[in-house]
Amino acid sequence: MEAFSYSVSHDLRAPLRHIEGFVEILRATSPTLDPDSRSHLETIAAAAKQMGRLIDDLLTFSRTARAELTKTAVPLTTLTQSIIREMEADCQDRQVEWCSAICPP
Repeated sequence: MEAFSYSVSHDLRAPLRHIEGFVEILRATSPTLDPDSRSHLETIAAAAKQMGRLIDDLLTFSRTARAELTKTAVPLTTLTQSIIREMEADCQDRQVEWCSAICPP
């Protein structure tokens, strides 16, 4: 699993670096871009950063197979609020009702 994840992450990082590099070139060489185009570039840049974080998380997850398991308390309310904040941008054009129910163990 770890070798597979390392290989996949390596293969994904090269095109991701290209995307980030081209965004920076466009930002630097096109100072007169209209607001919509600038917004699209910002969206691309943010998505590339998020993909980089997901790749890092994939590598971290793949290493858990070797790690000893430890029990840890997780603040579910904080985690839930964080996930909702991340998802809000994708849900702007939709009516979404968030509800969570935490059941005791």
